[in-house]
Amino acid sequence: MLIVTAGIFLLLQLGATQRSLAEAWLDYARKGTAFGFFSFFAAEIYAIMLIFSVVFIANRKYLTGISIFFTVNFLCIGIISGQQIYLIFAVLFLICPLLYKKRWQSFIFPFVCAAIITSVVAITEFQKGYSFTSEISFDSSNIMQTIAPDFPLMIHIPGYGFSANAAKPLNSVSLSARPIFELKGNPYQTYYFITDKFSAWYGSYWNHEYYDSDEMPVNLFFGKEGKNSISKDTQMIHMRLVEDFYSVIPFTSDTNGILLPDEYKERTITPVTTNTLEISPEIIRGTDIFLLLEKNNEKQKAELSESENLESEVSDIPPKVQLLANELYEKSILEASSDTEKAEIDNIYIKKILSYLKDGFTYSLDTPIAPANKNSIEYFLFESKTGFCTWYATAFTLLMQSQYIPCHMVEGFRTTLNDKGQGSITGLQAHSWPEVFIDGNWKIFEPTPVYTTDNPYAFINSNDKKTLKLFSNNQKTTEESKQNTNFVNFLSSKCMTAILIITLFLIFVATIIFFVIYKKPEKRLVRHAKRIVKKYMRKGISSPSEIGWIEWKYQALKIDNENQNAIEKIANTMIHNLYD
Repeated sequence: MLIVTAGIFLLLQLGATQRSLAEAWLDYARKGTAFGFFSFFAAEIYAIMLIFSVVFIANRKYLTGISIFFTVNFLCIGIISGQQIYLIFAVLFLICPLLYKKRWQSFIFPFVCAAIITSVVAITEFQKGYSFTSEISFDSSNIMQTIAPDFPLMIHIPGYGFSANAAKPLNSVSLSARPIFELKGNPYQTYYFITDKFSAWYGSYWNHEYYDSDEMPVNLFFGKEGKNSISKDTQMIHMRLVEDFYSVIPFTSDTNGILLPDEYKERTITPVTTNTLEISPEIIRGTDIFLLLEKNNEKQKAELSESENLESEVSDIPPKVQLLANELYEKSILEASSDTEKAEIDNIYIKKILSYLKDGFTYSLDTPIAPANKNSIEYFLFESKTGFCTWYATAFTLLMQSQYIPCHMVEGFRTTLNDKGQGSITGLQAHSWPEVFIDGNWKIFEPTPVYTTDNPYAFINSNDKKTLKLFSNNQKTTEESKQNTNFVNFLSSKCMTAILIITLFLIFVATIIFFVIYKKPEKRLVRHAKRIVKKYMRKGISSPSEIGWIEWKYQALKIDNENQNAIEKIANTMIHNLYD
């Protein structure tokens, strides 16, 4: 039972663990500098695998137990070091008990099964272009995201595992309060940190807007030399990574430069969007990053040529959305004077869209699912009128694009600093919003009503505990956020490492004691008696439950002269236990 429970617990964690996080941790482990929660998880896997060794040793199967012990150790060393020789040693220790007991079937059977399954997968993938394993794969990330959204192993490298998933709007999200970055900037300032951009809607998902220029979208500065070249009156946002690993630097649309530590000069830095950089190898905990802000917002300015081919990019505006857009734009034209320029009409139109998205709409992290015969965006706009930021931003962007007004949807983090200019980026701040090209600039608009009102709870259903909890968590002070950050740092401290080692050792010892104490002689005798009875049932002797132990002993002794002592001992002991 203990092994089954541990196995299920481990499978749930493995199913939710991001492969990219494991690879990032392995890189540091092979350099001898591994740290963070994944180190604890690796120790947990190691301890659970050793349970099998403990079970066999407790049952006095010493050869098998020792064999499994060395198999587990060589397997772990081989995986972490990346050297196949240790994996070969692991296999050799695994088959030692089988070879010693000449159980060739037990040795050959797993290899035959593996060969058959591998062949089937390879053939189906070659013939059909995909493998059937993709249809039956187990992914526990959705389960873990619902019951434990703060689970550290769900962090994705690059990016973060608790985003709003704007590329394909979900009907439900569970966000994490785990801090990613600590922030210092202007007091009470709200910042929009960009991680992704989307340009065209294809009916059910957005197409990513990739950065295709050879030039870096921002100026990069490194170390003291770079800091000395920066003007002293330059406004900055100080970001400090508090997660273990992170490979993406999100920054605001008015960021003109980024100051990084000197050692990052040798790393590969790649633009993902105009406002996102990816760094390889990854950023590690404690790294200080400074975003340099443009005072006059020059960086947001763009030429109209960037949006000239907008019509060809927009491929699927739902019919009812187009009708609503036409209606609102016609009203905007009627409200404007005859000599009003198009930009002013567009501004009136934007106000009407924002007003529409406040009228009767409800904010919720659980968006009603549209019926199969209805368009999801139309269902959100005209029937359910319930959703979170991704749905509001998608609807706003489509309404803008339907009138050929340049607009794209952005995904990232929205965070407001406190009176001391302090704050943090967490999964709870994951957000989606539109940017509109108007008056010669790309401008941010906020269509999600809870972020543009003094009373956000007016747009939340009083029975929606999940969404109410999100906003109550967002109302926490920076000091409370710092407590979470300090706890993350505490997990990786030397003191905590020592405590974890001691805890694992105590669990290991307790497991051995459990099996030794509770493996009573009576229970072992009963199991041994069952095996003996089954053995002689195959030889035609009925069970003692049918003929009694005395008659069973008589018949067993009659046909087996070699094991008379064992038969006598089992039968007499069972009779003694029954009639004592």
